[in-house]
Amino acid sequence: MASEIRVDKINSLSGVGTVTLSPTGVDIAGITTAATLRATTGIVTSLTAGSLTSLGAVSGTTGTFSGAVSGTTGTFSAAVSGTTGTFSGAVSGTTGTFTGDVDIADKIVHTGDTDTAIRFSGADTITAETAGNARLTINSSGKIGLNQSGPYAELDITSSVEDTTTGALSAHGIRLGAVGATDEQVIPITAGFKSQQDRARAGIGFISKPQSSVEGYAGAIGFYTRNAADASVLKITDEKMRLDGNGLGIGTAASGGRLHVHDEATNVYTKVTNNSGTRAFLGCESGEAVIYSQDDSGGNAELAFHTGSTEQFKMTTEGIAFPSGKGINFHNYGSGTNIDSNLLDDYEEGSWTPQLNFSGTNNAASFDIQQGMYRKIGTTVFIAYSLRSTNFNSSSGAVRISNLPFTSTNTPVANISTAGVFPIQGVSFTGEFISQQLNATIIELYGVSKSTSSNVYTSIGVSEMNATGSMFIKGSIFYNVA
Repeated sequence: MASEIRVDKINSLSGVGTVTLSPTGVDIAGITTAATLRATTGIVTSLTAGSLTSLGAVSGTTGTFSGAVSGTTGTFSAAVSGTTGTFSGAVSGTTGTFTGDVDIADKIVHTGDTDTAIRFSGADTITAETAGNARLTINSSGKIGLNQSGPYAELDITSSVEDTTTGALSAHGIRLGAVGATDEQVIPITAGFKSQQDRARAGIGFISKPQSSVEGYAGAIGFYTRNAADASVLKITDEKMRLDGNGLGIGTAASGGRLHVHDEATNVYTKVTNNSGTRAFLGCESGEAVIYSQDDSGGNAELAFHTGSTEQFKMTTEGIAFPSGKGINFHNYGSGTNIDSNLLDDYEEGSWTPQLNFSGTNNAASFDIQQGMYRKIGTTVFIAYSLRSTNFNSSSGAVRISNLPFTSTNTPVANISTAGVFPIQGVSFTGEFISQQLNATIIELYGVSKSTSSNVYTSIGVSEMNATGSMFIKGSIFYNVA
């Protein structure tokens, strides 16, 4: 049969450690070595061991562990300090201080919200998760992804698209909030050298300016640059361009249209050039309507206007020039008939040198006056001339005026015009008057006499001229050309 010994207290006689049995439990003082030490109740006030394995909770005020602490659960109401610790279950308490590393196999999870965590999802990768999805990722290259598990850029953001039902964008993307609400607020993103980050020379400012407490705020994007090589900082006054709800303003903070370019400085031009700097264009898609700024063959600047990929006119150093077959059309934009009749495609004025030409012996006459001018508008030419000869030099036949600036299409038309034929001197003609007739490139002179039924035209020849060969005539005439 079993037997038992009952005593109030047993003390060790001697030793480094003392084990005392009492009615309340076992008291161990000093250093005690045991293969297995099991405590189901009570308080362990100081324990130094190579390892401590707890089958249940480890609780108390303080604990200092120089080696590994492992077990199922632990509850600490104060600080826990030491070198290392390994817990296979939950560790709870108020505070914790670790002088070494805290090793986590996978993630730190929010209590009561298991799909919210900080996770070490792979080698050299950290993620922050909400609702079970990675929202923030930092990969091994230091690249940061927002809603992007595999960031490609230094900062890679994947955002939702706009609400296709309402068109709202405010709930997506990146939103910067201005602090104030009474003045124009600018939230800048600036760039500068790392060593002088407070001396940024370029920036983009997101601008919010209140309109009213009911209607909300006006928004714009400002672009800022500064070239000064000094210790000054980038300022609001360095704004070079602004994009607002009306359009794009360059050199102005208030755009007057979709594109508004403004420069108060004198002799400053807005330039658009290609890589060579010799040509620029402003136009529509597929070359339907284009304005070209280019150099002509002599290196002079000119401005060419194209429609339908065809040059219609250009502005040169000499003025406005039209290609062949092009000009100003005064018709109502191509409706109706006789459209070509309303096209002004040519204007020219200049001088010419009238000559005497003889139908018989044609020797060059001598002159002391040879003057001529012309003005060509479309297909109509007006000429005027003044001619005085001093000697016919033995020429014979009909007297004609040649060297016209343009060839006439009136071939021949008698009595085209008699305007300005007078005065004429040095001609002996007893008829009614002298007329001029165009014949291709010459003006023929005719004396007109009346008969009972019609006028009689007689060529004015050398025989009717002054015997000395002197003649003076002024004339003018209109005629048509091709």
